[in-house]
Amino acid sequence: MSVVIEQKMNNADKQRIRNLFPNASSDFLDANIGFGIRPKESKPNPRSALVDQAPGKEKVHEVPSVSIVMYRVRLLDTDNAYAATKPLLDCLCEVGLITDDSPSDINLEVRQEKVAHMNEQRTTLKITYP
Repeated sequence: MSVVIEQKMNNADKQRIRNLFPNASSDFLDANIGFGIRPKESKPNPRSALVDQAPGKEKVHEVPSVSIVMYRVRLLDTDNAYAATKPLLDCLCEVGLITDDSPSDINLEVRQEKVAHMNEQRTTLKITYP
């Protein structure tokens, strides 16, 4: 028995995915139907204030939480574990899933868990939007 997915990917989404992943298979495109990858939003240029800001707490805006868990046979040092996530975070920024990878734009959590065998090694990623 085969299941037919009724959702249609619009041509703009399909072309955007093709630009990001030129060698994507049709299965990959089918798996991402309706995902709606959006382009990276440009940041507005901050204007300088006419007067100094009043002392006190700044307004806190809600930011997405990014949780990365690396399952490894040999665990990395803490600084190397965070450094290993840089290419992944850059990709998330590039495809528009997060606006930026700076600490003011995401809450980043990187954890490691030890596994017994090389075939159990993997990395999981979870993004939680406010």
